[in-house]
Amino acid sequence: MRKILLIGCFCAGLCLTAAQGFALGSGEDKTIEDMPEMANLENIDIAFLPMNQPYTMTPAQVANAVKMVKPKIVYPYHYGDTNVKELETLLDSMDVDLRVRDLQ
Repeated sequence: MRKILLIGCFCAGLCLTAAQGFALGSGEDKTIEDMPEMANLENIDIAFLPMNQPYTMTPAQVANAVKMVKPKIVYPYHYGDTNVKELETLLDSMDVDLRVRDLQ
């Protein structure tokens, strides 16, 4: 089973368990700091995190979210014109697989 963190959609946090894993999500208009319950999560395999101001998280906030939940894989999404390279730099020293896709 995999645990997947999905941050987005209507301020909701979603935890999904699938045959291949577990998923968790939160709201697009909140930052991970607004959801302290996220710190209680363990063994997250994949995190989908929105990154685009003014409505979602900054690269620094996404990096903090990654530090908090410690996923194995991170997919930033909804990033628009946000500099994804900044996130790459912030996550460089962490043991995480950053996967950037054009999901726009």
